[in-house]
Amino acid sequence: MLDWLNIAARFRMDNSQNLYENKYSASTNTYWTQGSETGYYSQTRGTFNQTYADLLANINKSWEDFNLTANIGGNWSQEKSSENGYSGGLSLLPNVFNVYNIDRTQGGPSQSNYRRMDLAAFASAVLGYRSIVYLTVTARNEWSSTLANTE
Repeated sequence: MLDWLNIAARFRMDNSQNLYENKYSASTNTYWTQGSETGYYSQTRGTFNQTYADLLANINKSWEDFNLTANIGGNWSQEKSSENGYSGGLSLLPNVFNVYNIDRTQGGPSQSNYRRMDLAAFASAVLGYRSIVYLTVTARNEWSSTLANTE
């Protein structure tokens, strides 16, 4: 296309789904079981998504007594996570680890959502005159937003 211009773009997406469980048996110190003598159980399901994209233009141009080398670009990223769970001390049946055996007076559901977006623009340029005098300019700006409890 143009011998003095090079453009590159990248895109990446990562997704994960997780299941976390904590089990404390009836013999565990009650400090860790929310006071329950029969044990403690928690289960949390979560998803995590990360998306990233960037665009970069490289310029290397010469004319008459001048030459210009520049990089101009931007990037965008987003992280999202969501977790739902249930936890608490066990009820009547010691060491029976499931959500139906959690004492409802000591435990309960939990939910969290997190979303963050970042956007950046950047540029760097070197302008030369007769390979003797150079002017260098660099700039970068970032915008970040944490969007709690959003989808």
